[in-house]
Order: sequence, then structure tokens, then C-alpha cells
Amino acid sequence: MLGKVSIGIAFILVLIIINEFVQIVPTHKTKLEGALILSPLLVAPVGLILGLIPLKKSRDNFAKWGVITNIILFLFPTLYMIVATLIGGV
Repeated sequence: MLGKVSIGIAFILVLIIINEFVQIVPTHKTKLEGALILSPLLVAPVGLILGLIPLKKSRDNFAKWGVITNIILFLFPTLYMIVATLIGGV
């Protein structure tokens, strides 16, 4: 159960990141103005912990993929800022 919740958290974070680029739901005209790109830094550790609990008890594939995706999502904002600085400059 917790492995599926971990994947669900990762899926929601991916949808939020995609929305920042595609703007299906316009958020740039609100006070957020791109701050949602940093949301994985706050939410991904929760999904990581929820994925590690069943991974310690039994080798659940959902938990394994939940941990992997949440680690990648946790690193995404930092990598995005580095790549954007290298491409776009200051």
C-alpha cells in the first residue's frame, strides 16, 4: 500500500512539473510564478520515506520504483537550475 502511495506522490509531482512548462492550468499569473518547480524539494522526501518503509519489510516493486522516482524528482530542481544557468547564462 505505501509503495503505491509513494508512486502516487511521484506521479503528482511529475504532473506539477509538466504543468510548469506546458501551462495547462495557468500558474504564472498567480503569486506562485514558477515556485512550483521547487515543490519536489519539499514533497519528494515524504514519498521517499513512504517507499522505504515497505522496501525494508519486503522487496516490493512499487516501493522500489517509488524510491527511485522520488530520488530523481528530489534532484530535479537542482539539476534544472544548473542546466538553465549553463544554457541561459546568469
